[in-house]
Amino acid sequence: MIQRFEQACAVPIAVWHSKLTAKQRLDTWLLAREGLVSIIIGTRSAVWIPLSNIGVFIVDEEHDLSYKQQSSFRYSARDVAIVRAKQAGVPILLGTATPSLDSLYNALQQRYQHFVLPERAGAAIHPSFHIVDMRQQKNALSPQLKKAIKQRLKKRQQVLLFINRRGYAPTLTCYNCGWVATCKNCDANLTYHSNNQRLNCHHCGASHLMYSQCPSCQYLKLSLLGQGTERIEENLEQQYPSARILRIDSDTTSRKNAIQELLNAIHNGEADILIGTQMLAKGHHFPKVTLVGIINIDSGLYGIDFRSTERMAQLLIQVAGRAGRANEAGAVIIQTHHPDNPLLTRLIRKGYNAFAQAALQERQQTEFPPYAHLALLRAEAKTLDLAMEFLNKAKAQAKINEQVQLWGPVKAPMEKRATWYRSQLLLQAKERKLLHEFLSWWLPTLQKMAGSKVRWSLDVDPQDLL
Repeated sequence: MIQRFEQACAVPIAVWHSKLTAKQRLDTWLLAREGLVSIIIGTRSAVWIPLSNIGVFIVDEEHDLSYKQQSSFRYSARDVAIVRAKQAGVPILLGTATPSLDSLYNALQQRYQHFVLPERAGAAIHPSFHIVDMRQQKNALSPQLKKAIKQRLKKRQQVLLFINRRGYAPTLTCYNCGWVATCKNCDANLTYHSNNQRLNCHHCGASHLMYSQCPSCQYLKLSLLGQGTERIEENLEQQYPSARILRIDSDTTSRKNAIQELLNAIHNGEADILIGTQMLAKGHHFPKVTLVGIINIDSGLYGIDFRSTERMAQLLIQVAGRAGRANEAGAVIIQTHHPDNPLLTRLIRKGYNAFAQAALQERQQTEFPPYAHLALLRAEAKTLDLAMEFLNKAKAQAKINEQVQLWGPVKAPMEKRATWYRSQLLLQAKERKLLHEFLSWWLPTLQKMAGSKVRWSLDVDPQDLL
């Protein structure tokens, strides 16, 4: 991003993100405040930088979940930018190929101007989509996908395979007694990583040596279920021994400068097959990639969060956007056990806008955002009873208000995380003003009730209910 702006704009540019030193961040802060830089490129927290002479705010990939700070001081950088632009009387551009349903709703309500760019830049054309039914398939890579990979390798083109799960396998189990390796701190299975032969929890970071036998029945043969990036990489090395394979996930990019080295290798043509998680889906320009394979899209089709299908559609279109960005036509192969899912087929056949229209109709029928406004009161304690007791008291203290509905409290979908038991109380209102009036009255009551044994947070416009 920085290189593109430096090539296009001959003006001073400053950068802001968490990997900078404190001195570097201070320099950017002071330069911006004094008006000595013309463009500031930054991540979420850059929205708070003081600006002496604001011209325009640009939020790239405005739909992205990472714009919401999910812990400590909760805020949406996108929404803060919108408010700052309004206060300064300057334009704000929300750019994305897959607008959030909130933004599309605002466009339909004529709060936003909606500009549509139907064609790709330059000579690039939209890729073709192909759904593969995996219900009768025994392997992670279907014959259709393997055939397409072989064709691209013959033409010396690059292939990108997307699987949103790092590690080797997400489940270790014993078929003899049914034991499953779970995290002692969380309600989650441990993921096996073959590079260090350890079982890791992707929620709290706990790590355990690989078991040599079942700890429950001492059976010697344990089974690894499911697919992760490492297992797909191993599979590809067996299928295409002469291909140069690069895996890009948080495990291979933890070393300083590792991500840049991997991206340079891709651009220099030093890789034939790329395997990656969401890190590969966003914003990258890989001119030689002509085939994108999505290993498994199903986790997003039937998620417990009402935004699951929206996230799935956005991710699918973003990943598909890596294919055929130059002169060669691109193709996208989507593997699924639910090929007849109505939202998925609508997305593939009619495009993202048609999908969004259907999803908005569902939201309207269920009175979920953007047709209502939510807040989520979360509580954590060392026992579930303490967390639930706090929320029940909070609910009891709430004024009877027909305009604001309180749902719960209930256990969080992941009840235990990092040794803390979690529960939540959902608030729902049709009008934002009524919700905020209620919260302004309720919040001091919560602060008085809180004790040292319960951690709690109030999240307005929660982006996940997990």
